[in-house]
This record gives sequence, structure tokens and C-alpha cells, in this order.
Amino acid sequence: MARTVWKYVIDPKPENVAPGVPLDMPVGAKPLAVHEQHGKIALWWEVDSEQPYERRTFDMYGTGHPIEYPGDYIGTASFQSGWLMIHIYERQEK
Repeated sequence: MARTVWKYVIDPKPENVAPGVPLDMPVGAKPLAVHEQHGKIALWWEVDSEQPYERRTFDMYGTGHPIEYPGDYIGTASFQSGWLMIHIYERQEK
């Protein structure tokens, strides 16, 4: 087992909201943190780099916007000194 922390970056542009942002990560990856970094959303995950990869889909919602694809809440990133909050959810496949 080779456990480590990896960072994934999502550009919070409107076109990334739907149909979702696909990320390939090792099976069993666990979310650790979500923050704004250099104008983008950075997600840190604890992974076992020896595991095979799987595709997971994430959706971004601003505060007050309807959640179209309910799933597991991952975290929130603050932009513009807190004036814009982007909430990240992992879409649950049916």
C-alpha cells in the first residue's frame, strides 16, 4: 500500500457545472480538503497510488442555487474574499 496525498484542480467556470467534472483517481480515494488556490478549486485526496483508477464525477453549486444532482458533500471553496462560495458534491451513479 502506497498512501499519499494528491491534489486535483477544477476550474470553476460555468461550463464545468453541468454535466459535471469527471476526475480519474485511485479506487478508495478519500477527500481531505477543498480550497481556492490561484483562482481555481483545489481538492486534496488521500489515495493508495497502487489501486486501479476509477472515474468519479463532481458538481459545483453556488450558494442558493438548486442542487440538480444530489450526492455526497465534499467541501466548499471561498472566492472573492468570501463573496462567492462554491460547494462541491460527488455525484452518485445510479
